[in-house]
Amino acid sequence: PSNWLYNAGVIGFLMCLEKDEFLTNQGIDPKYEFQNGTIELNLNIFTHINTEVYFDKNKCVNLKGKNQYYPNFIDAGGTQKEVFVELIKALSDKENIEKTSCDICGNGIKVKVNELLSYKNNPELAKKFFNKVENLNTAVNKLLASSQEEFPNTFWNLIYSPKICHLCAFLLIHQHIAFTKLPDNSEIFINSPSFKVMYYLNRFTKQFVGEKDIRRLLAMSIIEYQVKLQTTISKWSMMNIEIVIKTGDKVSFIAIPYETIRILNDYKIASLIKDIGQTSILEIVLNREYEKLNEISYHLIRTRFGDERAKEYVKSYIKFKDENRINYQDLLNKISKLYLKIKSLEERYYANKTKK
Repeated sequence: PSNWLYNAGVIGFLMCLEKDEFLTNQGIDPKYEFQNGTIELNLNIFTHINTEVYFDKNKCVNLKGKNQYYPNFIDAGGTQKEVFVELIKALSDKENIEKTSCDICGNGIKVKVNELLSYKNNPELAKKFFNKVENLNTAVNKLLASSQEEFPNTFWNLIYSPKICHLCAFLLIHQHIAFTKLPDNSEIFINSPSFKVMYYLNRFTKQFVGEKDIRRLLAMSIIEYQVKLQTTISKWSMMNIEIVIKTGDKVSFIAIPYETIRILNDYKIASLIKDIGQTSILEIVLNREYEKLNEISYHLIRTRFGDERAKEYVKSYIKFKDENRINYQDLLNKISKLYLKIKSLEERYYANKTKK
C-alpha cells in the first residue's frame, strides 16, 4: 500500500476481477492472493482481461474522449485503443517489464516499449500515448491533476506533473470503482496500510449505501469484517484506518479513534452489535457512552414488572416494525452481554497499558 489514490486504484482493480465479464478466462485460480497486507497478482490475468470493458461505461469505464473520470485517456477517435490493449497484455510478460521510478507507488513497473513504439508502423501514435500516461495529468485523474503541459499542477503550482509508471497508469483508471457513493452524492473510500483490510471494508461498505452517517458506515463495515471473516484487523491497520471523502472537486479525510475501532474489532462484540441490529446501540458504542447500555438493560428488567415508563424508555432506543414482537428478554441478554464484554475488554486494555 502507498497513498490513498494508488490504494483505491488497486482495490478498484480487484473489484473488477470479481466481475464475470472482466476476464475472458474465469478459470484462472487464484487471480491474486493477500500476503501480509500486500497483494501477489497472477500475471496471467493481464492476457485474459476483456479490454472491451474499458470502452463501455456500464462495464467499467469508457476511456475514449471526454469521459467523466479520465478524459482523453484514449483519444476521442479511438486510434490509441490498440496500443492501450497491447500495454495491458505486456504487463503479463516478466521478460518485457522492468523497474522504474514512480512518484505514486515508489516501486514502479515499466513495460519495455520498443516494440510497442513501432506498433503497426505508427511509432508516433504509440509515443504520444505513452508520453501522456507517464505523467499524472487529467487523463489519469481528473480530480487531482492538471492538463498536460498547459496549466499549473495541483501539487506544486508549476508546469510539472509527478511521474508515474505504466502499472500505476493502468491501476489508477480503476480508482473510481473502489469509492462508494452516498445518498448526498459524496463518495468515500476506506484507506488502510493493508490491502486485505481495504478490500473487504470497501466491499462491505457498498452493502450499506443507504446509511448517511460516515462513522456508522465504517463501523458497520468493520463489524461485517469481523463476523464474516472471523479474523481480527491488526493493531497497525486499526491505528491507521481513515476515510477518504470526495465531494465535488474537494477531498477530505476523517478517522474513527483507535480505541473505538479496537472495540468493534472484537469478534464477540461485533457479533452482538450485529445481532441486536439497532443503529442507536451502534451509536452508543461509537460515542463510547457505554453506561447507557447498562441503563437500557436496567429498564428492560423493569419492563418485566409491567413498568410502562421503562417500556417507553426502551422504545426510545429500540425500534422495530412490530412492537408486539419485541423479545425483551432476548434484548436484555444481548445488551447486558455487550456491556460486560466492552467493560472487560477496556479493563484488560488499560491493565496491560499500565503494566507497560
